[in-house]
Amino acid sequence: MGARSSSTAADGNDSGESEGPLGSVWNEVEAACHGVWTRVADTSTFSADWADCNVTATLVITITGVQVSVTRTSSSDGNDCNYVGTLSGNSVAGTYSCTISNPLARTWSATITE
Repeated sequence: MGARSSSTAADGNDSGESEGPLGSVWNEVEAACHGVWTRVADTSTFSADWADCNVTATLVITITGVQVSVTRTSSSDGNDCNYVGTLSGNSVAGTYSCTISNPLARTWSATITE
């Protein structure tokens, strides 16, 4: 997939690419967990699975310019989180904080694929 647009709407479908900047799968790393975030149809909602940490959740991802915001809800471990990051090509890096296990900001990163 080519370079991603740095100017997007929340739904991520105005870049001229079929999947837009949201892509369809994000391979994410945070702390000791590796997540796979899979886009639900043509929405900004993703189902997330951190198999190595035995956690699932629902995410809503918003991209405004290069700023990324992710809201994690319905976490199977009860630990809902907010992520912020910066989009660079097909990569995102930033910080996140959660309601239970890590209220302090920690780092995360992801690679967006088709």
